[in-house]
Amino acid sequence: MNISAKKPARDVPSAAKWDDLRIFLEVARQGSVHAAARQLRLDHSTVCRRIGRLEALLAIKLLDRNSKGVFVRPEAQGLLQHIEQMDQHASSLDEMIVGGGSKVVRIATMEGIASGYIARCLPTLARIEPDMKVELVSNPQVVDLNRKQADVFLSFFNPATRGLRSIMVGSFSLFLYCSKDYLRRNGRPRNRSDLVKHTFVGYIEPPRVLRRRFGFSHAAMAGSSIMA
Repeated sequence: MNISAKKPARDVPSAAKWDDLRIFLEVARQGSVHAAARQLRLDHSTVCRRIGRLEALLAIKLLDRNSKGVFVRPEAQGLLQHIEQMDQHASSLDEMIVGGGSKVVRIATMEGIASGYIARCLPTLARIEPDMKVELVSNPQVVDLNRKQADVFLSFFNPATRGLRSIMVGSFSLFLYCSKDYLRRNGRPRNRSDLVKHTFVGYIEPPRVLRRRFGFSHAAMAGSSIMA
C-alpha cells in the first residue's frame, strides 16, 4: 500500500507496532490520556507505557501537557499526519471488504434527538432514497467518526476533532418545566433567585448554560437519559 504524506520528523521504524501508533493517534485526537484510555478500553497506565515505548523507539518526545490537556509536539506533527493517513486507508479498506458497496449510513446522536426527531424523519428519507439503509445509534458520548463508529454525528456542540468537518444545522431553545401539582405545592418562581428554593430533575451533567443560569442546587433526581 502506497501512502503519500508529508515526511514525518523521522521515518516510522519497522519495529513500531500499529497498536502503539494507534494509541498515540487516539491521544492526539482526544487531547487527553484518560479520554483516549476510555475510548480504547485500556488502562491509563497501559496507554502511558505504550506511548513511552513509542517515544523510546523513535527517540523523540511526542506529547506535552498544558492547562487544557495533552497536545502533540511540533516535531511529532509530521508523524501524526502519517499515522492519520494510515488509519484512513485502513478504514477505507475495511469498508470495501465489509460493506460490499451497500448504501448504509450510520447516524449517531443523543437519545432525545434520535427518538424524538430523526426517527420521525426516516420514512421521508426512505421515499427519497429507497436503497439506503440507515442505522440510528443513540449514544450520550462523543462518537469517533475517524474510527468509523458512525458516518454522521449530530450533537449540541462542535467536537473539534482532527480530520472532520463540522457545520451548524440548526438551533434550539431550553426551557424549565413543572407540573400544575408542583406549582400548587411550591409556588411559581418569580425571578431567577427564587429558583434556589426549588427542586430540579435533570441531567447528571447538565448543559453548561443551565448550570450557569439556574444552578440546579437541589436536584431530586439526575440521569443520563432525557427519556427517564
